[in-house]
Amino acid sequence: MTHFLTRLDDPLPDVADETPAAIIAYWPAIVLGAILLPWLLYPVVNDVSKAIEPAALWDGLWPVALGVGLALAQRRLDRRMPYVPAGDVIEVYEAAFRRLLALGPVFEKLDTHLRQWPAASVSAHP
Repeated sequence: MTHFLTRLDDPLPDVADETPAAIIAYWPAIVLGAILLPWLLYPVVNDVSKAIEPAALWDGLWPVALGVGLALAQRRLDRRMPYVPAGDVIEVYEAAFRRLLALGPVFEKLDTHLRQWPAASVSAHP
């Protein structure tokens, strides 16, 4: 959610031209619905007074505060991170695959040693 809000600050110029007018027109209603609908449905599940107790508020807000802190830290580190063009995440996946591929022999050796253990050899498949 925090990443989404930070991306609103710097939208892609060509995406704004491709967005249908209906989505732009209903945007405020979608935002208000996302915020207000859970509060309108909460009385069905529980008492609203329990939702605004300090302990309950803290239980709901600490993950959000942590996310905001991480997003702010990520924005500061953004300058040092490599640039990956939008839609080009396959390069990231390929780099991760190459690194994991190098672990194959390690897992083969581990599997060989574990198969010597009687309990592991019973559960091993052919």
